[in-house]
Amino acid sequence: MTSTSLTISADSRMPDSRWKDMYRVGTVSSIAMLATVAFAIAAFFIWPYKLDGAPVSEIFTLLRNDRLAGLMSLELQMLLVQPVMVLTSFALYAALKQVNESFALLALALGIMGNLLMFNARPVNELMYLSDRYISTASEILKNQYLTAGESYLALYEGTAFTVATVFISVAGLVNALLMIKSRYFSKAAGFLGAVSSLLGISIFIPAVGPVLSFVGTVGAVVWNALLARAFFRFGWR
Repeated sequence: MTSTSLTISADSRMPDSRWKDMYRVGTVSSIAMLATVAFAIAAFFIWPYKLDGAPVSEIFTLLRNDRLAGLMSLELQMLLVQPVMVLTSFALYAALKQVNESFALLALALGIMGNLLMFNARPVNELMYLSDRYISTASEILKNQYLTAGESYLALYEGTAFTVATVFISVAGLVNALLMIKSRYFSKAAGFLGAVSSLLGISIFIPAVGPVLSFVGTVGAVVWNALLARAFFRFGWR
């Protein structure tokens, strides 16, 4: 009886200790996520989103005249965060599979699929290439061809890949958050905050108020990643 009690007590404080290296990766990736998301929020105000109704020629000119501002307006930061999210997803799976391995695996799969789809939804490199070709040519025929191609790529920003990626990532975050609430080694605050942030993330598709709610969810994600980093640090180094 005493031995069993001690085992349960140890499990309540720490997840599977065989995955310590992954928890350490999760610590670093959560801190990187925190910094990247905080940067993305700042970038939103420094380099406002310019794709909503802006002509392609204006975007091409911005990319030529101020490459950094153009890339930030095209949401390069969203691409930078995807590989970091994959690492955090693996660390969450390692920690939460003891709660419910099936749902932890489902969250991992949905999250990674969403991360991969997001690369297709943000064709930053393609638009940068077309911008350079558009600026360098003197032919009006070629310019019109580049503008047409640019319109096609810009459509991807609100296309199927973006919609599916947002849904997959939000559902994965929600499943992980619910598992965190049920677990004995993540704080309930981290679980509830993760659930709220994930629901707000998917609210971007609600007309009028969606983008505002999604932005609030992004701010919440900064705090959530700070809580994840603290938890993973405890799992991996203590």
